Amino acid sequence: MLNKKEIEHLFQLLDDPDTEVYDSVNKQLCRCGVEIIPSLEHWAECSTISLVHERVEEIIHEIHFQNLKNELITWTDCSNPELLHGAFILSKYHNPLLDVPSLLKQIESIRKSLWLELNHYLTPIEKISIFFGIFYNQYKFCALNNDKNLPEYFSMEYLLHTKKGNFYTLSILMLSLAKLLDIPLQLLQLPNDLLLIYEEELQAFNQSHKTVKRIAFYLNPIEGIVYPKEQIDLHLKSVGYGPLEKNYEMRCLDSMDILNIVIKEMSLCYEPVTQYNHICELQSLRAILENKQSK
Repeated sequence: MLNKKEIEHLFQLLDDPDTEVYDSVNKQLCRCGVEIIPSLEHWAECSTISLVHERVEEIIHEIHFQNLKNELITWTDCSNPELLHGAFILSKYHNPLLDVPSLLKQIESIRKSLWLELNHYLTPIEKISIFFGIFYNQYKFCALNNDKNLPEYFSMEYLLHTKKGNFYTLSILMLSLAKLLDIPLQLLQLPNDLLLIYEEELQAFNQSHKTVKRIAFYLNPIEGIVYPKEQIDLHLKSVGYGPLEKNYEMRCLDSMDILNIVIKEMSLCYEPVTQYNHICELQSLRAILENKQSK
C-alpha cells in the first residue's frame, strides 16, 4: 500500500495532460483497491477541473470492476456455484455497492410465503399454480412491457425493487426459489430459444427400480402460464425441432451456462461505438466463465 505522501502525489497528477503519466497513475491507484475510493471521491469534490472528475470516476469504476471479476472467479471456483449468488455478482456491474443482505431478505420473505402454502401431497401442476399465484398476485412480479432493452433490466436489484423483470431475471428468481423449495425446475437451451421446464421423477416399472426423469410441462415466466408438454412439442416440431423427451437433460443449463447467456444478452444493450468499453468488460466476464468451463 502506498503511503499518504505517495497517494497525494498521484492525486496531484490526475490533471496531467500526458496520457502516459495518467496511465501510470491509474494503475498505481487501482492497485490500492477499494480503500482508496473515499480519498479519491474527496479529492474530486475539492477539485474544479472536469478532467480530474472524469479520471476519478474512471479509476473508481476500474477498482469496482476488478473486485467484481475477483468475486466472479471465486464463484466459479465453487464446486456447485449458486445461480442467485452469480446473478448478484453480475448486478454489481450496475451497482457496486449492492445491498445483498437486503435483497436476500426479500427473497426469504417470498420463499416463506411459498413454503407455507406448499406440501408434498400436491401434484406438480398444483404446486406451480400456487407458486405462480403467490409470485404474480401476492408479490406483484410482472414482465417488463418496454420494447427498449436496457442493461439495468438484467439486474436482480432492479427486479426486486420494481417487481418488473425480463425473461432472464424472472427465470433466475424462479429457479432460485424453486431450488430452495425442492421444486424441480430446469432451464433448457435450444438453438434459438430457452425453455423453463418442470422436471418430474417417475419410478420405472421394471426390475431396476430406477427413477426416470421426464418433462411434465413448460412454464412461461413472462406471462405466468403453464403449457402442456404436447403443445410445446407440437410447436417445436413445426419449427424443425424433434421432441425434447429424448436426451433432454443434455440441454439443461447449469448456473455458469445461465450467467454466461445473461451476460451475452446484456452486452447487446450497449451501443457498439459509444459504449464499446462496456462490451469489452462484459466479454472479459464471459471469458472467466468459459475458461472455467473448458477445464
